[in-house]
Amino acid sequence: MGTVEFPRPESGDRPGGTRADQSVLVVDDDALIRRLVGIRLAEAGFEVVQAPDGESALDLVAERCFSVVLLDNQMPGLSGPEVLRRLRASSTTATLPVIMVTASATVDDRVAGLQAGADDYITKPFSLEEIVARVRAQIRAHRAWEEALADQARRRSALSRSLAVAGRQVTLEATAQVLCNAVAGQGGVESAALVRFSADGLAVPIAVCGGPLWDLDVGSPLPPALRRHLMARARSGPWLEPDGGLGAGPPVLASKRVACAPLADSTSLHGVLLLGLVEDVAVDSSAALGGAIDFAAVSYGLLHSRLVDRHRIEADRTELRWVLQEGSFTPAFQPIVRLSDGETVGAEALTRFTDGSNPEARFRQAALLGVGHELEVVTMTSALRHAASLPGDGWLSINVSPSLMLNSDELRSVLAHGDREIVLELSEQEAVADYEALRKAVSRVGAQVRLSVDDAGAGFASLRHILRLQPAFVKLDRSWVKGVDTDPSRQALIAGLRYFADQTGAELIAEGVEREEERVTLVDLQVDYGQGYLLGRPVAAAS
Repeated sequence: MGTVEFPRPESGDRPGGTRADQSVLVVDDDALIRRLVGIRLAEAGFEVVQAPDGESALDLVAERCFSVVLLDNQMPGLSGPEVLRRLRASSTTATLPVIMVTASATVDDRVAGLQAGADDYITKPFSLEEIVARVRAQIRAHRAWEEALADQARRRSALSRSLAVAGRQVTLEATAQVLCNAVAGQGGVESAALVRFSADGLAVPIAVCGGPLWDLDVGSPLPPALRRHLMARARSGPWLEPDGGLGAGPPVLASKRVACAPLADSTSLHGVLLLGLVEDVAVDSSAALGGAIDFAAVSYGLLHSRLVDRHRIEADRTELRWVLQEGSFTPAFQPIVRLSDGETVGAEALTRFTDGSNPEARFRQAALLGVGHELEVVTMTSALRHAASLPGDGWLSINVSPSLMLNSDELRSVLAHGDREIVLELSEQEAVADYEALRKAVSRVGAQVRLSVDDAGAGFASLRHILRLQPAFVKLDRSWVKGVDTDPSRQALIAGLRYFADQTGAELIAEGVEREEERVTLVDLQVDYGQGYLLGRPVAAAS
């Protein structure tokens, strides 16, 4: 390879505080310069290795570690900048300190070397003492950088243990609190808060760490002025507040400086992280903002799915509240007829939403969001009021949840708006915990109210309802009715249910009758009543 090594002196620490395990690679095509530089660096306590060209230098770097590389700019074969570009392209040498040495003093040469990745630049002729000083400076800077990385790694390790706990928390607030606890007290941060922007335009703290330092309460919406300020600033990216007032009204922090960073991605803004900085600790503004940005990114990664879920739930609940407030629905009525002669004996009240949403899905959504009871009451009241325009005195069948049935006083008050016999339809979408209590509740509603079990055959729960409640009507699910004229197994199932109904005094109603052949078969099977497009489509109530 044509390389030469200068052995270092035998002592531990060397003049200038240089450690004996530090080594320098001197790369130059001029043998005299290599020797002179090598001798002086060895005297200063460095282990020195020489390379006469770029290829040799790259081979040496691949074999062993160096503290600094002194690299000639102009050499035969691979030039200094080309060697440097290859060093920077490798992950193992991307941060290796390199001092470029050149005989050219032109600005263009220096710019080319620095753009290639040089850490420093020396122009020939140079002082050997300057070489030693610049090498030591590069080693000191690199050592400080490594120590900073090690300290950061220790901090991140401690933080990641807290974050691992946060990731296992069940609720949004519990996870957020672990995050705030993890960052408070680190790097000049005395207090922390995570604020969520809700779907209905509020800014709500979901976690606060710092106790009395914060005039913020978890779960309590921030004042409107502060909310507007935070949302406006967060849309523009991270920022540093100069005082605890956050630009809106009296101070909410004891700290006079607050580093703020949005909880956001490229499409959505869900909140903001606030870090109150310790006043008697010198924290560079850019470092404070950098820490806030990093921690906000980590927090958003852990909280994102929960924030999105909470935002979606709030948006859905707001939409449902609007539906309730504006009455954005209309009742419709589908006739129930006697299958044997086609006479209309009643009607089922249905709900059609103005936005075209599926009624079954809408009611299920309302129940999940805690407004199912309210939606049920207002739609039932509307149906009873509009049913007055129906011809004849047939019964009105209304879907009712078990929870509303159990609230017999409220149900009786709602049904008082009706002018005809009521049939309450119970489906299996909500579990029944106490059948005896349900039977008693229905009996308290009034003598004009009868019970029907909906969707018989759609699942086990509906059959259990029939056995335990012994209703006046049993509605056959449309899955039993469709194609019954050509399916002996469906016919056998309906015949069995017919026998059971005879024993309990119940009458059968078939849903989803769409073909004449199905109607005829159902008559043969002694099914009493039916509803479906063949017998009459749902008709919107008159205004």
